[in-house]
Amino acid sequence: MLLELKEIKFLVPVKFYRNVVLNKLINFISLLPLCFIYFFTM
Repeated sequence: MLLELKEIKFLVPVKFYRNVVLNKLINFISLLPLCFIYFFTM
Protein backbone atom coordinates (compact mmCIF):
# COMPACT_ATOMS: atom_id res chain seq x y z
CA MET A 1 0.00 0.00 0.00
CA LEU A 2 2.72 2.46 1.01
CA LEU A 3 4.80 1.57 -2.03
CA GLU A 4 1.84 2.16 -4.33
CA LEU A 5 1.29 5.58 -2.82
CA LYS A 6 4.94 6.43 -3.33
CA GLU A 7 4.77 5.37 -6.96
CA ILE A 8 1.66 7.47 -7.57
CA LYS A 9 3.29 10.46 -5.90
CA PHE A 10 6.28 10.03 -8.17
CA LEU A 11 4.37 9.31 -11.37
CA VAL A 12 1.97 12.23 -11.23
CA PRO A 13 4.67 14.95 -11.21
CA VAL A 14 6.57 13.12 -13.95
CA LYS A 15 3.48 13.02 -16.15
CA PHE A 16 2.74 16.65 -15.42
CA TYR A 17 6.33 17.70 -16.08
CA ARG A 18 6.40 15.79 -19.34
CA ASN A 19 3.22 17.53 -20.49
CA VAL A 20 4.68 20.91 -19.64
CA VAL A 21 7.89 20.14 -21.49
CA LEU A 22 5.95 18.91 -24.51
CA ASN A 23 3.85 22.07 -24.54
CA LYS A 24 6.94 24.26 -24.34
CA LEU A 25 8.57 22.30 -27.14
CA ILE A 26 5.52 22.62 -29.36
CA ASN A 27 5.30 26.35 -28.66
CA PHE A 28 9.00 26.76 -29.40
CA ILE A 29 8.76 24.85 -32.68
CA SER A 30 5.73 26.86 -33.76
CA LEU A 31 7.58 30.09 -32.99
CA LEU A 32 10.72 29.16 -34.94
CA PRO A 33 9.32 30.06 -38.39
CA LEU A 34 8.14 33.40 -37.03
CA CYS A 35 11.64 34.14 -35.75
CA PHE A 36 13.14 33.28 -39.13
CA ILE A 37 10.65 35.49 -40.94
CA TYR A 38 11.32 38.29 -38.48
CA PHE A 39 15.08 38.11 -38.95
CA PHE A 40 14.93 37.84 -42.72
CA THR A 41 12.59 40.79 -43.10
CA MET A 42 14.67 43.06 -40.87
